[in-house]
Amino acid sequence: MFLEVLLVVCGLFAYYYWSFRTRTSYWKEKGVPHTENTSFPLGSAAILHPDVLQNKISGHDAVSKQYMEFEGHRFYGVYSAMKANPILVLRDLDLVQHVMGECDQKTHY
Repeated sequence: MFLEVLLVVCGLFAYYYWSFRTRTSYWKEKGVPHTENTSFPLGSAAILHPDVLQNKISGHDAVSKQYMEFEGHRFYGVYSAMKANPILVLRDLDLVQHVMGECDQKTHY
């Protein structure tokens, strides 16, 4: 009984790990600049960087550092924790205004 439960748990963990790693190739496939150091299961969002979680640096400093890594790019991609959902970070003000204008036109209050 214990062996079967252990095999199921190991199988679920292996599937979850495989799924996480598969999802973290999304930005590369789309040709979007992205963070290469995606840690399992924390993703690559700066606020969940291991140094932030261990209180070695502040969340603000981690986000600022990640933001400055992509200087010269209009946008870049990161991955959320646990599910590795892709997140697009916009750096260019004109692009932000364009996206917000499109969203505002499609939103009905």
